[in-house]
Amino acid sequence: LRLAWGFYFPESIASYQEAARIDPDHPMPFWGMAHAMGPNPNSRYARMPDDPKGEGLKAINNALERIDRATPLEAKLIRALHVLYDQQTIPEHDDRDQAYLTAMRRLNHEYPDDPDITALYAASYMSIRRWDYWDNEGNPKAETIPVAEALEYNIAQNLSHPGV
Repeated sequence: LRLAWGFYFPESIASYQEAARIDPDHPMPFWGMAHAMGPNPNSRYARMPDDPKGEGLKAINNALERIDRATPLEAKLIRALHVLYDQQTIPEHDDRDQAYLTAMRRLNHEYPDDPDITALYAASYMSIRRWDYWDNEGNPKAETIPVAEALEYNIAQNLSHPGV
């Protein structure tokens, strides 16, 4: 996850692939692959295609197949990330992004002290706003405020966390 937060997506994917090789029955390496392969704020800004080879969908489906081995929080993360790949239920990527933001906002409210959740929540918001978080005077836009507050809270609690 730290590699993905540093935008080292190929290295992050390789790490998760190795984790899946070592523990093929655990869902989270597959969740991690899907996370690292999926859309991110920069890919959304550049209007890059979603999952052009279908590898992210394959990874999140592998996580779903193993979800009974997940903790309750891990299962929620898997279900939340699945919406980014569920083109049959939600055909438009903007709508999938919004559904993912809604899921991550809910998780952040449920787990406000978890900096990983807060970082994922912030990234889901950033994918929707695409570098448009502030007004012309440098003030946060209304939608930015709760995300910034969640980040500021977690930064104060976890100064060395790489995601926040």
